[in-house]
Amino acid sequence: MKRVRRICVFIMIMTLVMSLTGCGKNGALVYTLNGEKVYRRQVDAYGLIYVFDHGINGDTKFEEYYEGFESYSEHYKNALENEIVTTVLLNKEAKNNGNKISSEQVTEAGKKAKALVDLYGEDRLKEYNLTLADIENIYEMIIFADEYAVESDEDKKEEKEEASDEDDRYVSVYQVTFPTVAFDDQGMVQSDSEGKLIQVSVDEMNKMKEAADAFAEKATSGDIEKLADAEGNGVTGANKTLKYSDLTGEYKDVVDGLSENRVSKAFKGEYGYYVIKLLIKDDEDHSNLISKYEEQKKLAEDKKELSDKLLRKYVGDDKNYRKDKEWDTVKIENYIP
Repeated sequence: MKRVRRICVFIMIMTLVMSLTGCGKNGALVYTLNGEKVYRRQVDAYGLIYVFDHGINGDTKFEEYYEGFESYSEHYKNALENEIVTTVLLNKEAKNNGNKISSEQVTEAGKKAKALVDLYGEDRLKEYNLTLADIENIYEMIIFADEYAVESDEDKKEEKEEASDEDDRYVSVYQVTFPTVAFDDQGMVQSDSEGKLIQVSVDEMNKMKEAADAFAEKATSGDIEKLADAEGNGVTGANKTLKYSDLTGEYKDVVDGLSENRVSKAFKGEYGYYVIKLLIKDDEDHSNLISKYEEQKKLAEDKKELSDKLLRKYVGDDKNYRKDKEWDTVKIENYIP
């Protein structure tokens, strides 16, 4: 009988130990979102990923203020919270609607997770009781949420697909400006009470036109940058990457009439007479960079809109969805590589 009692006591102790070990592995509960629980261990994984993906490092001055009302430390932490809440809610909603993660998304998540672990090292992950598989799991959730956010807004997606290639085209030039507008003592362009640019006298305009014509002739066979530096009289030269659809009709005609690395004749622009050297007629690298930025911006807007909607739907006025005491201990600085 005593042996049976000892065995029962032993089983009870082991059960308690296993239970405590399981809780300790995940850490304290931080969020409860639409029935989904997020523990401190998952928060740490999100934190490492956020810092890694945004290139935050030890050079960041966390104590300085971001846009004047919150420190960079607070700003990044608030952004991290938004990422966690948005990802969890969108994942739950996507699964409720029958969506499933694709093998391509799983592969992408694996690559991202490996890159992170290669940087941090497995020993660093062990400090947070994390493994490569844990990082992969969070990346899968983030990628899955991103895809759902894009797919949920088909009208805007179709509108973007209908945009012409011409709208996305960028040209790169070296532009030399012979100014015909007035500047103040600080070098700022002056305008009148109606917001119109103040022009110099007709005589000064004619002199600038003559100088621009002479410059264009020299620049056809010379180094346009060195020639611009030697001009003086307020003449400036600069590399510019310009959206083709934003150019004036005359500027477009000049670009269309030039081959790459050729110099134009002088022509009238908003701030004076321009002479340009066409560097790249269709700057695809810049177009891709802008396109990627716009996609990321749109994705962030779509995710925020959906997240706010789901937060109102599933959380509402419930202030206990986050355990403030545990969240207060989270510091973005702790996730720096």
